[in-house]
Amino acid sequence: MSHAGVTRSDSHDPRSSQLRASGNALCAQCHMPAKFDAAEHHHHQPGSTAAQCVNCHMPTKTYMVVDVRRDHSFRVPRPDLSVALGTPNACTQCHKERSAEWAAQTVDGWYPGGRQTTPHYGTVLHAGRGRGCRCGTAARSAHPRSEPAGNCAGERFALAAALFVCRLGSGSGAAIAAHDPLVRSAAARAFPVAPPRAILQAAVPLLSDPVQAVCIEAARELAGTDLLALTLGQQTAFVKAAAELVAAEMVDEERQRRISISTS
Repeated sequence: MSHAGVTRSDSHDPRSSQLRASGNALCAQCHMPAKFDAAEHHHHQPGSTAAQCVNCHMPTKTYMVVDVRRDHSFRVPRPDLSVALGTPNACTQCHKERSAEWAAQTVDGWYPGGRQTTPHYGTVLHAGRGRGCRCGTAARSAHPRSEPAGNCAGERFALAAALFVCRLGSGSGAAIAAHDPLVRSAAARAFPVAPPRAILQAAVPLLSDPVQAVCIEAARELAGTDLLALTLGQQTAFVKAAAELVAAEMVDEERQRRISISTS
């Protein structure tokens, strides 16, 4: 939605914060009611609470015991992930007496070949948090190349990159380079202090990345690396990226100085 230009003011009045429409009419500002506000899509009684878009795509969660909020990530329900990973899903949040397996089978029957057949970033996060898993394989399969850089899905995959990259071996460089700058930057931040040679060789190419932010993060994370472990060309790339890092830090320092002066 963000990539398509949708902003908060499309659904909420910026002055009062009130919704611009009630019920499914709010979603119908962009999504065709004949297609989506229909039993063929939501498979519930039209006009019922269960047929409200928000109850499937914006389920509630209680924060701090008392604060009930709707999920604004607008996800498609994935009970199949509940079966595989133990994650919550909107279906069994309403049908508390039913199992995730039941919900997954029901959704599969409603939408054969639907979203449940596509990769999901959750599998990457789950793999990255595990031990002895093939995180890189999961990451490469779960991130479609069509994902636009900088959107929420890209940010989630960047987090996944931070989880899986430290456990990759000789294929790390190719796995990282295949993705957008947000992922490459996250991967650079994920490298451990004094990385083993396999990971070091995956990190060094990021020093020459075409995106300056990636070069800076790579230089930051490799600051303690023994330059003698690098080739002459890699040393040159490190020195250049390190200079960019210092320049960036100086800009931040000057900004903080000006803020301090203006508020004192």
